[in-house]
Amino acid sequence: MSERAYSEELNEEMSAFKAHKYSLEGKLKSAKAFHCHDPYCGIKLTCSNWAVKDAKRIYFTPSNRDDLHSIACSTVSGDEEKRQVEVETEQGKRTISKNGIIAMRKATNKSKTNHSNEHGVEDVDVVTGERRNNVTKDKKGTESRNVSSIKTYINFYYDDDVDNNVCNIRVDGELISLNTLFVDAKEEIPVGVNRILFGNAIVTTPVFNDKLAAFEFVDADKPIVYTNKEMLLTRINSKVLNQYLDKGVECQFFFRGSIGQDGKFVSFNGKNYCDLYIME
Repeated sequence: MSERAYSEELNEEMSAFKAHKYSLEGKLKSAKAFHCHDPYCGIKLTCSNWAVKDAKRIYFTPSNRDDLHSIACSTVSGDEEKRQVEVETEQGKRTISKNGIIAMRKATNKSKTNHSNEHGVEDVDVVTGERRNNVTKDKKGTESRNVSSIKTYINFYYDDDVDNNVCNIRVDGELISLNTLFVDAKEEIPVGVNRILFGNAIVTTPVFNDKLAAFEFVDADKPIVYTNKEMLLTRINSKVLNQYLDKGVECQFFFRGSIGQDGKFVSFNGKNYCDLYIME
């Protein structure tokens, strides 16, 4: 659920309450003429309880259940992100059961495609020319599905119905297995190779910036992962983060990215909060 969206009828960003008010006044005609205003997202949204008097719950929700907010979207709530992971996991397991391929997708800043305002985004990704939640098939009929969330890959990794030894995960053009994708933080990985590292970590607030959260792997010679605390607290992991932040207690931590030439972590999506997860 989202509190704000971009109105395609009035060409302006607005709250769900304002959109609902305008529906009662007749200033807006369609509950579905909205999309997410985040430049990394842009999925079509529908305003709830449209033109219903005395409505108590008013919010924007994806117009299509299978359409997911971008992993880098700043508007998605923790509950909505949790629902998205459930949908993405279900869809991904169906593809895996068909001996298909899961493609690790990066978040990309979207551009306007068929509306005149500068903020709108259609479902088509103008960078790749493909649809956001596209499922493609090659000439042999092999299905390929884009999957974004790190939590979805963690779900695959720990699912007894998924064979972790099969090379069905495409990362940066290479087909690898889940056992290759997931690497113990105590092990070494080549520079520039994207993997999901996991291990125990301590979470603290750095003394030099109280707006950040710092994740330091325990007994592993790896860089510290810093991320925006406010952004992380809006994500699926917010409640778990509060259990460990500055408590001196180890958590099971996952980070998706690579080691740069300077020896520092480079997150897969370029935004650390998109590429880390604390196991509940």
